Amino acid sequence: MRIVEIIPLTKIPLPNPQILTYFTNKVNVKRGGLVMAPLGKRKTPAIVINSRLLENEKMSIRKADFQLSPIKEVLSAKPVISQEQLELAFWMHEYYYEPLGLILKSMLPRNIDSNYKLQITNYKKISNTPVSAKTITDKQIPKLLQSNIQNSIAYFQKGIEKTIKRKKQVLILAPEINILDRLQKKFRTIPRIISRGSASVTSRITQKQFQEIWQKTAQGKIKIIFGTRKALFLPFRALGLVILAEEHNPHYKSWDQHPKYHARETAKKLAESHNAKIIMQSETPSIETKFKNQKSKCKTTVQNAKLRHDYKIVDMRNEMKAKNYSIFSRELLEKLKKSVEKKEKIILFINRRGEASAILCRDCGHIVKCKNCEAPMVMHSACNLKPKTYNLTCHHCGYKENAPNFCPNCRGHRIKFMGGGTEKVEEELRKIFPGQKISRLDSDTAKTEKIKKDIIKKFNETNGILIGTQLMASSDVSKADFLGIINSDAMLNMPDFRSGERIFQTIISLLGKIKNNGKVIYQTYSPDHYAIKYALKNDYENFYKEELKLRKLFNYPPFSQIIKLTFSHKNKQIAEQEAKRLYEKLSTINYPLSTIIGPAPAFIPKKRGKYGWHIIIKINSEIQNTPHQNIRFGTGQAKYKILQLVPSNWEIDVDPESLL
Repeated sequence: MRIVEIIPLTKIPLPNPQILTYFTNKVNVKRGGLVMAPLGKRKTPAIVINSRLLENEKMSIRKADFQLSPIKEVLSAKPVISQEQLELAFWMHEYYYEPLGLILKSMLPRNIDSNYKLQITNYKKISNTPVSAKTITDKQIPKLLQSNIQNSIAYFQKGIEKTIKRKKQVLILAPEINILDRLQKKFRTIPRIISRGSASVTSRITQKQFQEIWQKTAQGKIKIIFGTRKALFLPFRALGLVILAEEHNPHYKSWDQHPKYHARETAKKLAESHNAKIIMQSETPSIETKFKNQKSKCKTTVQNAKLRHDYKIVDMRNEMKAKNYSIFSRELLEKLKKSVEKKEKIILFINRRGEASAILCRDCGHIVKCKNCEAPMVMHSACNLKPKTYNLTCHHCGYKENAPNFCPNCRGHRIKFMGGGTEKVEEELRKIFPGQKISRLDSDTAKTEKIKKDIIKKFNETNGILIGTQLMASSDVSKADFLGIINSDAMLNMPDFRSGERIFQTIISLLGKIKNNGKVIYQTYSPDHYAIKYALKNDYENFYKEELKLRKLFNYPPFSQIIKLTFSHKNKQIAEQEAKRLYEKLSTINYPLSTIIGPAPAFIPKKRGKYGWHIIIKINSEIQNTPHQNIRFGTGQAKYKILQLVPSNWEIDVDPESLL
């Protein structure tokens, strides 16, 4: 008879115990083994993390105020999860305050109870020693490669070949599938790398394919893994190198599903547990990464060639004074006409979809909003219909309705369409340049990966005009002669501490899509903003210094750690009361180096039928835990004690990408 400690592969809300104790008279199950455990009225798969003889525990069992339940079914006495995976799961649980079983479940193929033959072949290496912080060696300090992907390939290649020679595995991460496709395309031209055996892990692969990759990775048969953040959870047998492409990209953060985690910090911990090297690549590194890199006195490798281009900032306030209410400034329109006459390739960027961003009644001031969300409805044209018709779409929940002919509030007919998006730009251009080849790349036109590739291929092979949103900025389009940035002020004016950084990164990515000596027109209502000026000069270092001053002044990361707490409810009053109740509870904690801000309604107060409220916690860097510390001890105590007071019906987002 043995006592076993297990972690059920299901969500057990915190701060409830995540490790449960049972007894069994079955075979001795190794750490990492798989059993079926009774949990309430149901059975659930569970991972064993400890097993010991019952004889040594009799006294403590008699004194316990609970009765042990039996485990009658052992699915796999051998481990189905590796020691490094366990270590990573415990760290994620502590750092992101996520249920431990939910994290472990995400590391295993679906329906693991019916696929338990997928075993870790090197199970003897799994020890029963508790997870503890490790000493970081100079081999393990992340290397920052400040360069674009194109200029980074040769650097990556050297690291990959050295790792393969050491008979180690390589993990190459990208934040989005289209960026991953570009990386794989470039590496296909290097046969001695691809011939080593590679696989790709993204949302496109089937569950059967994932199981096969999972097993071969555990056996060490696959040497190079390309993947999005899901690939972090594979059971690597001997990981030697992690490459994090475009480390600044916000898509590395899992923010809309549990477990919520950042792939960048998780990749650092994964590399640490395997004693592997890690290379973080970005042309515009995140402020936190750059700061940590300088603080650790690690040399940054810069490999970018300075772009040569002519740019002009157009102050749209002057256009308004000149009574030009068009979406195009006079100078942009003039440059467009000249470029079309020369049959040049043109890219136009606007960070907004649709025909109009809002519909306003000029009589009563009413703005048409979504019935599920307190957000303006966006007008879109209905495709392939003549005469042309319009509908309104909510970009948050997807609700649609017909565009009104009169104000639904006062029945007035003086309706104004405010702003404009990609559809509006396309419509206006077709009037100005009839017969010109014009393409549009946004989430409305590129509904599938095939359609997206067709749009890009068509533009790359001909000279024409491509209108696009952020989707275009991260796509592999061929270099253009002229770039017009029509409107990106919406990104700049968001009440979020990362807004300056996001606009800087977007502009730099767009500049990478024009030829040397190409022309750039930038339209804005904020022509003096430092992020715009430094971006158009391609001056990251001075932007970094300016941004860091502001972060320090307002105590934002990297000088503090942010935790965003969110509560949502269908009843507006209940949502507000619950937020105020938790704020009062948190305010009783006496931590001089932590700040609690709020409570306040979410930036969009109502979304998908629920009212949202936020509480923001700032923990100064002097007491915040680093990714390599245990949260329950030392400097991480503040965060752990604060989060223990948060009820399970609240959303907890540690290191959020946005405060909105």
